[in-house]
Amino acid sequence: MHAVTGKSLPWIIGSVALMAVVGAIVAGIVLPAGAFQAAAPAPDSLTTESIPVTDPIGARDLPATLKSDSVIDSTDGGSSVTQQSGAPASIELSPAEDWNPIKTQHTFTITVKRADGSPASGAAVELILNRFGAAVGDIVDIGGNNPNKVDNTYGTVTTNSSGQATLTITATREGDTDVTAYAPGIADADAHKVFAVKHWVDIAVDFPPAEATNQAGAPHQMTVVVYKSSDGKDIDGNPVTPLSGVHVDWALTDNDPGASLSQTSTVTDENGVTTVTLQQASAATGDNTVDISVKDQDNRATFTHTVTKTWVAQDIAVDKQGPAALGLLAEGSYSITVTNNGTAMAPDVQLIDQLPAGLQYVSASPEPDQNINNVLSWSLGDIAVGESASVTMTLQGVAIGNQENTATAVSGEYSGTDTHSTGVLAGSLMVSKTGPSQVNFNEEFNYDVTVTNNGNGALTNVVVTDALPAEFTLVSSEPTAAEGPSWNLGTLAQGESKSVRLTVSSATAGDYVNRVSVTSDEGQTGSAEASTTVQSPTVAVTKTANPGTILVGEQTTFTITATNNGDGFASNISVVDNLPDGMEMVSTTPEATVGSDGSLSWTIDRLNPGTSETFTVVAQGNSGGSLVNLAAISGDGVIGTAEATVVVQTTAIGLAKTGGSVMYIGGERDYQITATNNGTANLTGVVITDTIPDGLSYVSSENGSLNANTVTWTIGELATGASTTVTLTLRGETAGEFTNEASVTTDQGVSSDANFAVSVLAAAGATLQLSDNPDPVGIGEQVTYTATLTNQSPDSSITNVRVTVDIPTEFTIIDAGTGVATGNSVAFPAVETLGAGQTLTYTITVQANAAGDVVAQATLEYNEFSRPIAAQEGTTIIDR
Repeated sequence: MHAVTGKSLPWIIGSVALMAVVGAIVAGIVLPAGAFQAAAPAPDSLTTESIPVTDPIGARDLPATLKSDSVIDSTDGGSSVTQQSGAPASIELSPAEDWNPIKTQHTFTITVKRADGSPASGAAVELILNRFGAAVGDIVDIGGNNPNKVDNTYGTVTTNSSGQATLTITATREGDTDVTAYAPGIADADAHKVFAVKHWVDIAVDFPPAEATNQAGAPHQMTVVVYKSSDGKDIDGNPVTPLSGVHVDWALTDNDPGASLSQTSTVTDENGVTTVTLQQASAATGDNTVDISVKDQDNRATFTHTVTKTWVAQDIAVDKQGPAALGLLAEGSYSITVTNNGTAMAPDVQLIDQLPAGLQYVSASPEPDQNINNVLSWSLGDIAVGESASVTMTLQGVAIGNQENTATAVSGEYSGTDTHSTGVLAGSLMVSKTGPSQVNFNEEFNYDVTVTNNGNGALTNVVVTDALPAEFTLVSSEPTAAEGPSWNLGTLAQGESKSVRLTVSSATAGDYVNRVSVTSDEGQTGSAEASTTVQSPTVAVTKTANPGTILVGEQTTFTITATNNGDGFASNISVVDNLPDGMEMVSTTPEATVGSDGSLSWTIDRLNPGTSETFTVVAQGNSGGSLVNLAAISGDGVIGTAEATVVVQTTAIGLAKTGGSVMYIGGERDYQITATNNGTANLTGVVITDTIPDGLSYVSSENGSLNANTVTWTIGELATGASTTVTLTLRGETAGEFTNEASVTTDQGVSSDANFAVSVLAAAGATLQLSDNPDPVGIGEQVTYTATLTNQSPDSSITNVRVTVDIPTEFTIIDAGTGVATGNSVAFPAVETLGAGQTLTYTITVQANAAGDVVAQATLEYNEFSRPIAAQEGTTIIDR
């Protein structure tokens, strides 16, 4: 990256020229003006010794300012340059040494000053890029007054009003550029020239920003990226050729406030990246300075950079204001002000107000972003230093006591809180209860309860509980009662009253005291009571059935009587009759209400002492047995039951038929028909009939009479549990499936049927043969298989005839005939009916493809034969 430089070529040329000038003077030769320009400037040849000249050095083509500021002193036969008071006295070239990436450009600043340190404007400066073996670099531009770029290595300029000029150079490859700035107007040979070196490297460095602001306490990461300058970056801004293994030093030069670097010496990774983190010891505001140096292989700082990190922080202050006291359920105004007293903007400030249980949100400006479980939250956004944001709210006191309300503002890790206390005040209770002093048994009456808030504040969750005596029944209430019974009157404002009306009754006589109590969430209580005397009746119920025994389908009458044997009237009496299963209501007197469950009910509004009410039910017995009918009365304090039993006899008859279920055409079978009395009553007029279906014919019967195709047997009386059997002989006439139906009837209307299935079969037989031609057969030759099916029966057809032929795998099917081939199996379409003596023939043509002894098989199936019939044929396949 760096080369050791010797004396630059222009100075060597300048020395030779100077010697030539001296020789010319000695020889008495006069040199033309500008003779030094070709070799100028050569600092090593510019000394303070006097050299006799015909054309003094000050007469060269230098800027006018240089000529005016210098004089020639020829004392003692020589010449010397004497510095004037306004002449330039010093020259600077900055920077003296630096590194730059190749293919970039670098600008030097040349500053010329007078002896008093003021700028020397208009001073002549010569700029030279010294050439040697490994030297690189070219002049790009010269800045100042009268700039003159002679070539890529030499130029002249005069300084501007600030005594400055600039030189911009570039290089396309790595190496060093030695630069000389020469001010001919400076008389001091040790001060009139300065030097600088520019090291060009194929390296580019991306440093972190020089100025950065970070939240106090948060880690700050700094990244350096080193890559090959000549390859640059891709379209996404990533280095094309990152440089790994490059050493980077990091130094914390200003450590107040206290901080530390995660590393002080790092090496770039395969991506040309190295990273160090600056972390404060504790969060504090202030500045830290970090110097970054990218080192070469000689540990020289080729690229340097300084980062100033400014740590800032927020100081969040919260101020919450509101009333010191608030009546229960009254509303009050509150405000929250959030101020940033810190040194940094407070970003994304979140305000959270945790309302206590005794305060409830009503409204706010602005409205909260969220209101969840009495927690209000606002996003106040960013608050600049010294700025504030405010929220106003209306809250309602909903629970007595001191309510601590805390608001918290949060910005990142910084927060502030403020708490405001409000005392919520409550009211007091007064309760009254009124009702009748005397009521009749089962009579409904009312109690009225009034609750008043006589306190200074509201009362909430006011609950009225009435401890009704166990003998009392709550009929209804306004408002509707909850369990207890109790009523939640909600909130009572100051001076407000609310009432409850209870409608009750009692079925038990006696003297009763009814007490009511009232409570509120604020701990306020109250109570009141009323006394009532209840008179009591006595009601009884009876029930009879007439007649007590009936047949299924006959009717009986139930009589229900309710009598008040007490000394007080009874009211609201319910009479319910539940007919047993097996009985059906025909009519009622008076007309009853029929429930969804079939129950019959009547209501007696008032039953005075010594009086009765009678109800009748006419019911029909639908099933046999001893059936119990239960009647019940109920009411306020009244309960009683009565029952009556009816015996219902049943009539039922069963019929069964047995015999042969299969016969052949012309064959005969005997059948038995049995009727059984399954009821609890004797049956009369019993008649059995049998209807002969087509396909069968009558042969004979025992005691039966034939009319058309029906046989009838007159049985007469059949006692409970008794059975009678008749017989019948039938002949098969036509093949098929037939149903023989028998039935029995009675004078009592009960009957039964029995159906019997009979199969009449035709005697049929079939034969199947399978043959091949030719046999044997050679590979590649064809064979024809012939399957022949014959119905051998002389008088019966066969149905649903199906033939399948399985061909050996040594054959390939060429023609399946009328069949359908699936693999090496051929199925022929089913034939619905094949008459007696008829024949079917099927052929299949195949070709042999492998030698061997093989067997083909044909299979026959039809409905009249229960098993498949198979026929085989062997074939010899030879390799001719």
